[in-house]
Amino acid sequence: RYGRGSLHVPRPQGVRVMVCRPVTSEPVQDVDSAVQDALAHPIASPSLKDLAQQKKEGSVCIVVSDITRPIPYRLLLPPLLYTLEDAGISRDRILLLVATGMHRRSTHEERIEMYGEEVVQCYRI
Repeated sequence: RYGRGSLHVPRPQGVRVMVCRPVTSEPVQDVDSAVQDALAHPIASPSLKDLAQQKKEGSVCIVVSDITRPIPYRLLLPPLLYTLEDAGISRDRILLLVATGMHRRSTHEERIEMYGEEVVQCYRI
């Protein structure tokens, strides 16, 4: 597999192919609760809400990947954004910065696919 499709790579005669698989673990049963718990109880840090409450007068920039990276932003961004708003950071002071590197600018459709329609409609990207 390669991206959304596949890529055929010819291999020279005599070259052995080895498939490396990651160590598997049990999937998280309740992703929403796990994300909320991680935001409220991070390792060796105050909670996101506590940190955000200290910066009420400032703005927040969240750096996100473009469509080339399979990050589950539809699961991660809504609780993160809600936590910031709950801490007193208004939506107009939150910016999502798409880190494209050398890639082209993302399209509106790609942003909806990656971040969800509500996030795209309600936040500066």
